[in-house]
Amino acid sequence: MAKLYFRYGTMDSAKSMNLLAVAHNYRKQGKKVLLVKPRLDTRFGAGKISSRSGLEAEADLMIDEETVLDPRDFAGLDCVLVDEAHSLGALGETGRGLCESTGVLDDCHFIVGTFSKTLGAVGGYAVSNHPDFDLLRVTTRPYMFTASLPPSIIASVRQALRVVQARPELRQKLWHNVNTLYDGFANAGFTLGPEKGPVVAVHLPDVDTGLAVWKALLDNGIYVNLAVPPATPNSTVLLRCSICAAHSDEQLAHVVDVLSGIAQELGVLPREPLRAAAAG
Repeated sequence: MAKLYFRYGTMDSAKSMNLLAVAHNYRKQGKKVLLVKPRLDTRFGAGKISSRSGLEAEADLMIDEETVLDPRDFAGLDCVLVDEAHSLGALGETGRGLCESTGVLDDCHFIVGTFSKTLGAVGGYAVSNHPDFDLLRVTTRPYMFTASLPPSIIASVRQALRVVQARPELRQKLWHNVNTLYDGFANAGFTLGPEKGPVVAVHLPDVDTGLAVWKALLDNGIYVNLAVPPATPNSTVLLRCSICAAHSDEQLAHVVDVLSGIAQELGVLPREPLRAAAAG
């Protein structure tokens, strides 16, 4: 039986619900399993369901990198799990994520994600119509030994979901801002992830440079997340710039200008040539 594992990085949200154990049990029964991690973090790309490696070396079938799935790819699979951590609220006509945007929502058996990105809270979720889904409540250690979320968090998440559904213009503004910042960085000469997404990752040459750039940005009133090895793929050093619909074009242009100046000062980007003064 073909056994497939689609991912980028780690299945963090899925792992938090121990759903990998469920997938493992399916495989032991000889069933076919597909685990999906949407590529919406620009460390790896955006808007695609892509494979990077096989969970099991003896897998009978592998899909090449950059493969884009459609509903026909799900035919004959016994378990399809999708992590919508980065895509909830950002993709799909109503913001339901990659499954909705690619038309495979009804073909997925398990969908997991987080409240900490689009919804601006803490916690996460796992949803399924699988008949045995409730067994996870008594067999999943992270679920059993984690305290329930406070009512205030649940209330804020529910309200955020209402906003996602009621205000599609925010999603349009988000992608306008994504394009604005990504294109600004690219035009300035920075090395970025291969595709656009709500987290724009700027590649830097080493940890020392990353720390210096991050500190200089902070001194200029701009906060971004610094990601360093071993928490990054291929030992890269990244400035991860999170974008939301509330950012203005002026703010994003300011970020590009400040980061470009810092990068030139530190030798990450070449200095702009001095312009000769016009003769009087």
